[in-house]
Amino acid sequence: MKLISMTDFVLQQYNEAYSKDQFVERVEAYANFLKEPLKLEMFIPCDEYGNILEKPELIDERYNLKLIDYEQALENVFFKGFYVKMYEEPQDGILGVIKDDNNQFKGIWYEGEEGFRLNDICSKQRIEDLISCNELTQVAIDRIFG
Repeated sequence: MKLISMTDFVLQQYNEAYSKDQFVERVEAYANFLKEPLKLEMFIPCDEYGNILEKPELIDERYNLKLIDYEQALENVFFKGFYVKMYEEPQDGILGVIKDDNNQFKGIWYEGEEGFRLNDICSKQRIEDLISCNELTQVAIDRIFG
């Protein structure tokens, strides 16, 4: 499922919902989903503190534990097809850039309270600002439809 506008979602659910109650529940859930503030862990695997998790390599002595943590974090990502390219040395507070699978620039990851920004817009964006974004993961769809 791709992220779509609220209007398109309402019209889609109007045609697909089995009952008025189901229609209202789905529309309300989607509206609440769209209002959520963006977080880095919606795009790439992160630990509970918001630190980026990279897929562990086999040479790591704690490979199995790290792989489990990574895969659990990957299951909580909302949007498919993003990764972060980290800089070896932060420049002006910028730790890395967010790109999609097509290597297209999507945002900047900052250190500190500012967090990250997509397409260099303010950090207080919400999911609804990403209507043209990549496809949603199953965890995001489950969040909408319960």
